[in-house]
Amino acid sequence: MTFTPLDLLDVSSLQGTIDWAAVRRGGYRGAYIRLTRGLEEVDALAADNLAGCLRNGLLPGFYHRAFHELGKPDVQALHFAMHLQRVAGPVRMLPPVLDYEDQAPGKEFCQTFLAAVRGYTGRRTQVIYTSGSFVDQWVGGESWMDPDIWLWIADSGKYTGATPGKPKYLTTRVVLHQHSGPQPNVPGIPADAPNPLCDVNRSTGDLSQIVR
Repeated sequence: MTFTPLDLLDVSSLQGTIDWAAVRRGGYRGAYIRLTRGLEEVDALAADNLAGCLRNGLLPGFYHRAFHELGKPDVQALHFAMHLQRVAGPVRMLPPVLDYEDQAPGKEFCQTFLAAVRGYTGRRTQVIYTSGSFVDQWVGGESWMDPDIWLWIADSGKYTGATPGKPKYLTTRVVLHQHSGPQPNVPGIPADAPNPLCDVNRSTGDLSQIVR
């Protein structure tokens, strides 16, 4: 079965007040929005970014930036899930994401976090964002993952030769590829934002199968 790859942004309050109509005109069809970080931080523009996506027909999703040193995974999951329900409610969206970038063994952290989010939200499908090299080195490989856990791989191609939608680490579990690190002049991102650079992504599979 064929599918049409979709281009998405991933954003936070660091990108300032985004012109989501310009994002849409620029060819992007969705965005992952930072919602929470650690145990206490909530992104100040998460709700605004969700509203901008919905007004312009863009597919939204939310992610949590996790850090080992900022608290236990189940408590971080509760923080994320509470604000996910508050901000998004019943909105149709991409699965929740655990943003795991720590250079530390994270298999148990990821397992606990994902299980807790499932329990709190009732959303079984989950995504882990990480780099291809981290999957085996820090996340513990794929053998522990059930069929409802997907991967979002960061791989700019600088060292791997990856091209958009084709990261070096590419298995049937990979559904999204962050193929460009922070870059300037992304449509809709204001030049005077705290960080006007923005990551861009391309789907590697049919995202419709994981939207709920």
